[in-house]
Parts: sequence; C-alpha cells; structure tokens
Amino acid sequence: RGWGRTFRSRSAMTLSECTNEDYFRSKAISTLINHLWGTSRIFHIILAVCFSALMILVSIYIGLDDKKTGLEIAILILSAAFLGLEALQIYILKGKYLSSIWNWMDIAFFVLIITTMALMLGGLEDDLTRAWLFSFILMLGYVRWMSYLRLFDASSKKFFL
Repeated sequence: RGWGRTFRSRSAMTLSECTNEDYFRSKAISTLINHLWGTSRIFHIILAVCFSALMILVSIYIGLDDKKTGLEIAILILSAAFLGLEALQIYILKGKYLSSIWNWMDIAFFVLIITTMALMLGGLEDDLTRAWLFSFILMLGYVRWMSYLRLFDASSKKFFL
C-alpha cells in the first residue's frame, strides 16, 4: 500500500514537470493521468467539503454582530489543519511549491485567518482594521473556494472566450 502511494506521488510529480504537450496526447499517459486522478479524487472532495465548512463558518462569523468564541475556535482549528497541509506540501515539494502564486495565496489566507481570529479573541476593537482583515479573508477564501469547482466534470472544462 505504501508503495502505491509513493508511485502515485512520483508519477504525478514527474508528469507535472513535463513541458511537451505531445506526451499528454498518448493513450498510456492519459490512462495514467485518469488513474492518478481517480485514486486521489475522494481526497480532494473531502478537502473541498472541509474548506466549504470553513468558508461557511467564516461567512457566518463575519455577518454576526455578536462574536462567538466557539465559532472563532472552530475557524482556528480548521485553518490550522489546512495550514498544516500547506506545510506538508512545502516539505514534500520544497522550492517547487513556492514557485506558484496560488500556493502563496493559500498560505497568506490561512495565516491571515489565524492572525485575525487571534486578534478577535484578544479583543480587537478597531472597526476599520476588522473590516479590512475580513475583506481580504473573504476575497482570498472565495477565490480558493471557486477553484474547487474543477472537481466536477461540468465545471472542470477550460472555456475560452
């Protein structure tokens, strides 16, 4: 079982480094890609559900007049778990992970949520600061949330206008 995961990880990383698009048109490579996607799809769906829960909690929290410590703690726990997954990716992919702007946005999003929740638990009273922090959290969060739409066949195709 461990070998299978290692093979999938190495196969995916090797394919991601390939720059010649002709390789991806071959039957063997497209079959391998479909197999790799099929074996990892459930993991990505679970991530999407957990991230959806996080964004719903954040959206509810921001809309409340009276801040709830329970919600803050739940948001902190989910954000810390996602930040841990990002740290794992940094460890595995090393410098390649940091070469993507999307990964930087993910790190910024989770650090911003954790920092904001810590400030809120500490009694942040400045409305302007809170509004700016919440605006950036929502902007970064909704961009990532929309990226999960590619998990579904109907919304995963590339459209050109």
